[in-house]
Amino acid sequence: MTPDDALAKDDLTRREYRALVQQRPGHVPEHRTSPRRRRREHLRRRRRQHLLGRVAPTLATAALVLGTGTVVASQQTGLAAGSAEAALPSAQVVSSGSGGQPARVAVAAPDPRAQGASRSQARPALAVVAAVAADVTAARSELHAGVRAHAAVAATTASTAAATSETLDGARWRESFHPPITDASVTSDYGPRWGRMHQGIDFGAQTGHPLHAVADAVVTTAGYNSGLGYHVRLTLTDGTVVSYGHLSRVLVERGQRVDAGDIVGRVGSSGLSTGAHLHLEVWQDGEPVDPRPWLVERGLL
Repeated sequence: MTPDDALAKDDLTRREYRALVQQRPGHVPEHRTSPRRRRREHLRRRRRQHLLGRVAPTLATAALVLGTGTVVASQQTGLAAGSAEAALPSAQVVSSGSGGQPARVAVAAPDPRAQGASRSQARPALAVVAAVAADVTAARSELHAGVRAHAAVAATTASTAAATSETLDGARWRESFHPPITDASVTSDYGPRWGRMHQGIDFGAQTGHPLHAVADAVVTTAGYNSGLGYHVRLTLTDGTVVSYGHLSRVLVERGQRVDAGDIVGRVGSSGLSTGAHLHLEVWQDGEPVDPRPWLVERGLL
């Protein structure tokens, strides 16, 4: 068995190993070397152990852990591992001992070309990791943009729904009212007239034309006086009072409940009147108000 073959065996004893090393030509026993040389050999061995600790982890495997998942780039693992091993320094027996002295083992310096090759072979793996990180960043940006767009659509939808609901509520509210008179035109508005205040609005119509309740209400007055002649007052659910004056006939009684659209009387010219018409007044909080805006707001004019 040659010394080289014997060095490959794991079951050699320390004594056999030293004997084989001492057979190599040029071996200098350890006791004949200077302290400075032994120190250099010791530093080389420490440097080799340090390099083993730093280069041993594979350079090609990188784990990129993100909130959306884990991406592992491992395509270049075997290649970079082999390159790392090639870049490690190698040990070589430079001389054999004699007289039972141990052999001197020299540690060769790392090969710069091998180190450059390992770096160049590890670059593709690092490029893969960088590309994956860029893709994940772009995907996250797209996700954030989609969330913002969804929030904008949701806000628009909510605003549209609120507006639609308000419109429907307004339509339903208007449907609960009915015009006091149909097929009639306004002949006199609310305001000063003939030296005094005209507290209502007049609709010109023929005698006997039907008059309708503007909303669900209770009849609080149904009778006659010298000014309005035959007249009817309705009190609505919100406390508003609507008065119909100068009627030719009264068709409801005091305390009666009426629905929107019910006929409460007919056009006439009773009381202080110059011709057949409806004199309509609207009272709120005990004071007369202009009936035109009130009617327009409810779609009755």
